[in-house]
Amino acid sequence: MVVLSRLHRAVFALAMLLVASAMAQNTWFVNAETGDDGATGKTPTAAFRTLARFKELFDAGQVGPNETLVLAGTFRESMLLNFSSQPQSQGLTIRRWTSQDDPIGLSAGNPVVRGDTPVEGWVRAGQTLRWTATVQPGLEIESVVAGWDNSVDSLGRRYGHLRRVPSAGECEQTAGSWHYEGVTLSVNLGTEDATSPDQVGVGYVARGGNAGICLQWADGVTVNGIDAYLWLNSRTGTYGLSMENARNSRFINCRTRDTSHHGIGFTGATGNGNQIINCDAGGLMGLADDVDPTGDVFGMLSDGTSMSGAVISGSTAHCYSLLDVFGRALNPQRTIHGVRAGTNRHPTARVNGLEIVDCTIVHYGWDGGQFSTPVRLSDGALPTNPEDPATYGVVLRRTTVINGGVIHMIGMGFNAAFVDCDIDLSRASMLGLWPSGAVVAGVPLGPTNSVLFKECRIRTNVDNPNGAFWNSVVFGLRGGTNLYLDATRVTESGLRRQNQQATMFFWLDAQGSVRARQSRFEYANARGIRRLCGNDASVFPFLRDFDGCNYTGLSNGTVYTQFFGPTFGLPDIRSAAGWLSNEIGDINGVAVGGLDFGRLPVRRAGDVAEDDEPK
Repeated sequence: MVVLSRLHRAVFALAMLLVASAMAQNTWFVNAETGDDGATGKTPTAAFRTLARFKELFDAGQVGPNETLVLAGTFRESMLLNFSSQPQSQGLTIRRWTSQDDPIGLSAGNPVVRGDTPVEGWVRAGQTLRWTATVQPGLEIESVVAGWDNSVDSLGRRYGHLRRVPSAGECEQTAGSWHYEGVTLSVNLGTEDATSPDQVGVGYVARGGNAGICLQWADGVTVNGIDAYLWLNSRTGTYGLSMENARNSRFINCRTRDTSHHGIGFTGATGNGNQIINCDAGGLMGLADDVDPTGDVFGMLSDGTSMSGAVISGSTAHCYSLLDVFGRALNPQRTIHGVRAGTNRHPTARVNGLEIVDCTIVHYGWDGGQFSTPVRLSDGALPTNPEDPATYGVVLRRTTVINGGVIHMIGMGFNAAFVDCDIDLSRASMLGLWPSGAVVAGVPLGPTNSVLFKECRIRTNVDNPNGAFWNSVVFGLRGGTNLYLDATRVTESGLRRQNQQATMFFWLDAQGSVRARQSRFEYANARGIRRLCGNDASVFPFLRDFDGCNYTGLSNGTVYTQFFGPTFGLPDIRSAAGWLSNEIGDINGVAVGGLDFGRLPVRRAGDVAEDDEPK
């Protein structure tokens, strides 16, 4: 018999009051560790055991408006709730079990919805490093993981996916591999000793459905404090946590790891007012190459409808491919985006009022394809005033990008304002993006896209390892992109070789525009040729407009710009004196402050001549 102290009795009494309150508010409890599907589900001590049991009640119409579902434990199952068939259940809150639900600690903890199935009973195949276990036939296995729960690298990434091989014999010879045939699953953990998979913990991930938790046609629904791991499907869009066709709904304090096409987000005919708040997601499979080899950590997408008033706030996107047992990218060719927003299949659908605020987007090493980008946007509403962030359909505020490669402005409606953001694109050189730029317009589509950087810090490295006379570009401009910079600092840190050229603004054709105000453009290292504008000899003057800017580390000599004024009946401004001779507000769009050369808005790189640099 358990004897409770006075404190415990007081706490127990409080628990009963909370239980009574929860019952009055129609709260349902599901505990994967201690629950019983034969119980009522109405109190912590009478919790259901499975999500499937709650779904039965939901589908039977027994869940009323604004009720709460409380979860505890680890669930090896998914749950799909369709509110269009049960509209009386709108306003549902799904949240984690807390100490207030169970003050005496019956079973509190973070609920996790997992897509992997543990496998035990491994037998070693002779004296080889291959082990076998019996599983059910006919599985469509997407991955096999070994030691995944305890495998976290120095960057905080989960790893432990084995690589699929076509035969048991190849599995026997290939470290870190798996093979499945009939009812036999074979694994080779990649260790030199005979460590049993039972000691490490091995499971398979069968092809999943929509998500770990998928809610359809939700209105005013909240998911708070739920984790979802290992929901994989290489053939269709699978999330860790998903809402389809939702409006006025939220994900709060949720986390996903190692999912397929998306981590956390909204899709389908997404409506207005949806939010992702204080969430953390990372690790993506992406889809198969012949489907759509991409993955998005956070998605705010709509199919055929406009959406307004969405928010992604205080969240972190970890952009990397699934990692094998050696910590290497399982699918390094997959293109992985931090945040994706847009509409499709409707020519007039637009994104209005999407705020991405106080978020962090982290890219890691080579774990993603060349054009993996922090933000992938389309169909943003055109700004009525492109120099005013409040008029943009998509605004990113106080958002940080770490180890990014490229911001790829492509497609119709890449209209976005970046305000007070720290943007690190130092991987541009690593990914071979020096010819086109770290911030680049992809294809010429006419004057459709406006991008504003206001009070931002942009750091990039466009060093070209191929040697001299190759252009390296920070901003690549093309017809269809109108670029605005206001009080923004751009630093390029490449250590380029002799005569190698770097250009802040490079016109890929003669139609993109740039308008810079009170901004600073600097080269951190005095090597190679460091130009402000390039390939702009035939660019109309009104497409290149600099006022009150500061230039640091430009090369000595006549390389500030390739623009040749006489082509347009204007003075030749390629020299330092010519560049600085225009007045503020010059209608030709080349003013930089009206200061003479000796009073510096341009600082020379120093006394190091290009020809003295190492080849």
